Amino acid sequence: MVVWQAYGQMSLRSVRHCFAQLQIVLALHCRVPSHSSIRNWLCKSGYYRIQREQKSVRNPAEQWALVIDESITIGSEKILLVLGLELSTWQFTKSLSVEDVRVLAVETSKGWSSEMISQRLTDVGRTHNIRYVISDGGINLKCALRLSSLVHVPDCSHVAANALARQYTKHEGYISLSKSAGALRRKWYLSKNVVYMPPVQRGKSRFQNIFPTIEWALTIVQEWERIPIEVRAELLFVKKNEALVEMFEQITVVNSLLKILKVKGFTAQAKEQITVLIDTLTTPRGQRIRQEIATYLATLSSIATDETLVCCSDIIESYFGKFKQRSIQTLTFIDRVCADNRQLCRSV
Repeated sequence: MVVWQAYGQMSLRSVRHCFAQLQIVLALHCRVPSHSSIRNWLCKSGYYRIQREQKSVRNPAEQWALVIDESITIGSEKILLVLGLELSTWQFTKSLSVEDVRVLAVETSKGWSSEMISQRLTDVGRTHNIRYVISDGGINLKCALRLSSLVHVPDCSHVAANALARQYTKHEGYISLSKSAGALRRKWYLSKNVVYMPPVQRGKSRFQNIFPTIEWALTIVQEWERIPIEVRAELLFVKKNEALVEMFEQITVVNSLLKILKVKGFTAQAKEQITVLIDTLTTPRGQRIRQEIATYLATLSSIATDETLVCCSDIIESYFGKFKQRSIQTLTFIDRVCADNRQLCRSV
């Protein structure tokens, strides 16, 4: 039942009902646990796995890359999460997934100072030989790594997103496109024009998720003659956006270099490939993006010797996404119970 819920993404009540059906099929005779019991087993299983990982004795020769971040708020507390990747077993044939990393530490607190984070990293370092740590540019994280004398590898996704954000946050063409696309999505939601609807735009980390929006806009331009006339009238803001071509060229280059770094990691060969890519950025904004990427590559070159560096922390965002999903499900359940209680009180 723990496997069904943790890896099959089934709800607690679905797990309970599936087990009841399994009893019928296999002619078993035992009690069916409640969803509360299953949740308790899940919590105990997760706690046991973390404690086992923290107390296990590791080979000192094994080197580990850590991925660290402190992010979402649950109630009044924030989560600090530390993931570990054993470098000797990593083949650099794909992006990191949940199965490739281990949870080395997870803890909540009302706030995470650099000293607190440094202490947690020191605890992890007692059982794991830490080669370097991948994280975003958070001030408390960077200070914690300096306090712990650990090598910091900046996350490539955040570096690229920040480079784009500095060029387009106040750019009139992008602002106009973003606002109009958001308004059109709200207008066309569940309408017959949903096939032409813009993708969802995140408020936070928007430039890490800018690629679908720009690709949608270019598709609209390329397929303009095939779009119904009544729909074109609503999409004129895309057709008339002169900055779209330049934005698409730059974002295509950034997307290509991220694919190299996320899958193959950073090597001298990857640096040469990326240098060729960014040399195609010739506009003033493109030159500024090129300079930021070149500075980032120089930073990675100073860290890497003859090894291949892991320089992407996207996997930790996937973990936080799971935490958020669990939190939303819990809050939804609480809201439903409160609503039922209010209805009962009114009836009485």
